[in-house]
Amino acid sequence: MVILKPPLVPPGSRFKGYEDFVVQGLIIKPHNVRYRRERWLLPDGETVVASFPDDAVPGGHFGPDLLCFILHQYHHQHVTQPLLLEQVRQLGIDISSGQLNRILTEGKDAFHQEKEELLPAGLATASYIHADDTVARHRGKQGFCTHVGNDSSPTSEAPTARAGSTSSRCRAAATGTTWSMRWPWPISPGRNWPWP
Repeated sequence: MVILKPPLVPPGSRFKGYEDFVVQGLIIKPHNVRYRRERWLLPDGETVVASFPDDAVPGGHFGPDLLCFILHQYHHQHVTQPLLLEQVRQLGIDISSGQLNRILTEGKDAFHQEKEELLPAGLATASYIHADDTVARHRGKQGFCTHVGNDSSPTSEAPTARAGSTSSRCRAAATGTTWSMRWPWPISPGRNWPWP
């Protein structure tokens, strides 16, 4: 808070309080912490080293706020890895392209599991679904992107082949069996799926 005073107040004036005016800003800068961990040599020859605090990422040189920033920029803002690497380096972060790639790809099993649970949960509760199978060429090969869902439970993936993947995944998720039929199916209103 900064208190501002008028340049000249004539004698006899009465103070009437303050008129607040908020100016919003953002400060993005590195915040480095050096942990000096005590090391002790025990009488039996073993070495004991102090543990990291709970808010530190064990074994990692990047804090949780930086990791969240990187993941948000990549997944929500669609910043490519080369641009993201340039951005964090310009902010003063000492990071390699390999380290950035590992942050984005490794240790994400919980997210993959959650993604796999979306389609069965959506099909079990949806009053309707729609599907879209899109094809595009990339580097001389056919690429596929499958979308299945509705407004509350969309799922998308890029399967390696197009052998009825949309219909097979929907049937397997809904009935626990695998089918090789293709769209379109006559979808009844409500939850009366046309599958056995």
